[in-house]
Amino acid sequence: MHFQWTHALEFQLNSFGLAPRPLRHFQRGSVLGLVCIGVSRMRLWSAFIVGLFTILMLAPSLAQAQGIGQVAAVSPGATLKGASGTVVLKRGARLSSGDVVTTDASGRAELLFDDETKVVVGPASKLVIDEVLMQSPAKAERFAISAVSGSFRFITGNSPKPAYDITTPTATMAIRGTIFDFNVSRKKGTNVALFRGKVRLCTSGACANMQGECAVAVSNRRGKIAAPKTVDERDTVLIDDFPFVIDQEAITPKFRAPVGGCGDLSAKAATVRKVAVPAPVTNTLSPRQESNRSQTDRPSTEREAPSAPEQPDPPDPPDPPDPPDPPDPPPSD
Repeated sequence: MHFQWTHALEFQLNSFGLAPRPLRHFQRGSVLGLVCIGVSRMRLWSAFIVGLFTILMLAPSLAQAQGIGQVAAVSPGATLKGASGTVVLKRGARLSSGDVVTTDASGRAELLFDDETKVVVGPASKLVIDEVLMQSPAKAERFAISAVSGSFRFITGNSPKPAYDITTPTATMAIRGTIFDFNVSRKKGTNVALFRGKVRLCTSGACANMQGECAVAVSNRRGKIAAPKTVDERDTVLIDDFPFVIDQEAITPKFRAPVGGCGDLSAKAATVRKVAVPAPVTNTLSPRQESNRSQTDRPSTEREAPSAPEQPDPPDPPDPPDPPDPPDPPPSD
């Protein structure tokens, strides 16, 4: 019985490489045998803990390998540059840290991340997914993106707000439960339109805290930040830099923002665009008015014959020669 018990335990420990020597060599109940069994159990638990720790450490890497989000919707004209090269962006494609999404003048992409963060990449735009580290399947401990140029919409998800890090070539943004659009221009700077929550916009020279419906902040490349002084100035900025505020029909409903606080800008935008492009000059007279025009007002359709060249004046006749002087009289004696 003693031999069977020690042999079975020895077999189990040897399978893990934990038995230093055969246990049957120790007498039952001996102090050395008990110490050996205790040490073996400690080594077994140590190996178990190390293995569990390794699995937990590798779990985020395994999750990263499966991606951090996907393309929810896309229009033609968008590409994805990843580890395997540049491909045409398609709906359902998985996203990874380091990916670059680029659109042309007609392209648009809607990105849905695993933590429910939503990003819309507008036309003629470029977005770099710097690093998204998932703390759990539905929460990120770090969410860093860089907007290089173009127009964007950002809607926060389930991740803690300090995890978000949004940068542009001229500014950084810290967010607090937020829905906002922003525009990045190499000539102007970074402009932000806030619809819900709070945004702290910082440049190299200043910071501004934004809150309220349809709050707009304008920054330039010198680092100055300002807010439009009038509603007309705000509307002009929105029409020029924020296409999603003017029209959201092309965007999936869950990617839309509550832009009602900005008013209906579609009609104003159409008016601005109409004024910006001069209409061709056309004849404004009706046919009857045209027929009643006087003959003198009508442009002549006949070419006038060229007038004959003027004849030169005849030359003046030459003056008659002066008469000869009379001869001198002879001298007198």
